[in-house]
Amino acid sequence: MVARRRRSRRRLPVQHAAGAWVRDVRSLLIDGTVLAFDYCTARTADLALVPWRQWLRTYRGHERGAHYLRDVGLQDITAQVCLDQLPATKAVRTQAQFLQRWGIEELLEEGRTAWAAAAGAPNLAALRMRSRVREAESLLDVGGLGGFLALEW
Repeated sequence: MVARRRRSRRRLPVQHAAGAWVRDVRSLLIDGTVLAFDYCTARTADLALVPWRQWLRTYRGHERGAHYLRDVGLQDITAQVCLDQLPATKAVRTQAQFLQRWGIEELLEEGRTAWAAAAGAPNLAALRMRSRVREAESLLDVGGLGGFLALEW
């Protein structure tokens, strides 16, 4: 009896529509920037090393969803974006870097100062500033939302 080696099949996303969307939007601009935030990988070949269920995901109610063929219409299906399948970008930064570049630290400090001043007897304005601080921290967390990429064309 001869043992047969099972051939591993790889699946990869082909993102023609994403590249076409970027080109179409850019063609509509006279002057300006196309900006997209997403979780991305640099190269399609990198995904060949990853099981496809890691780059093809479902979400429902801000949580990971079920198998992509279950609960059809009740959950979102998403795939990791491959940068090498998109037109060349002007800049690629993490969301945290992008927000820091555009002054989130100043807004964050304003929120911290306002909250510290009113923490003993907070009013609605102080609670808004506290919320600003927490939201900014979440947007800047490189282990979470801050690790998403900001792509500029």
